[in-house]
Amino acid sequence: MKLFFQVKRNEEKPFIIEAENIEIEVLGTSFNVDARPDKQFVEVIVNTGKVALRSETGKEVILLKGERGIFSKETGDLVKEANKSKNYLAWKTKKLVFEDDRLADVVKDISEAYDLNIELARPALKDCRLTATYDNLSLDAILNILKETFDLSVVKKDNIILITGEGCGG
Repeated sequence: MKLFFQVKRNEEKPFIIEAENIEIEVLGTSFNVDARPDKQFVEVIVNTGKVALRSETGKEVILLKGERGIFSKETGDLVKEANKSKNYLAWKTKKLVFEDDRLADVVKDISEAYDLNIELARPALKDCRLTATYDNLSLDAILNILKETFDLSVVKKDNIILITGEGCGG
């Protein structure tokens, strides 16, 4: 489950979400929840306002705008940190922004936005740098732009998209 919520606070009727052994109490906010069963973590990123995040063991963190809470399904750890991803809502908005980002991070964000597995075939590709904005483009359009920009090949096999090429900065 990957959902975006925008909720108005009501003291008499608290809005509480239960996802993968964690409870998210809304304190008047908009926020993103990534609680997909195939992921090792539940992630909550606050867009506006404030959210309380509680584990079954009683651990709690309060998240404010620009912060993210991460709950490990395996260890039960619950941590709070600054959200560094500018593309965390791309799955919803289909807008991706890259500013001198490594291709490894670009591929990760595109994979998350389109809910699929994209892999780089060679380590030399990971450090290629990209500055671009893709606003509501199809996955094929984005892949075609990447192919042309970096002289890459894209192979779709089963549920994986494999990106191959020589790399950058020879």
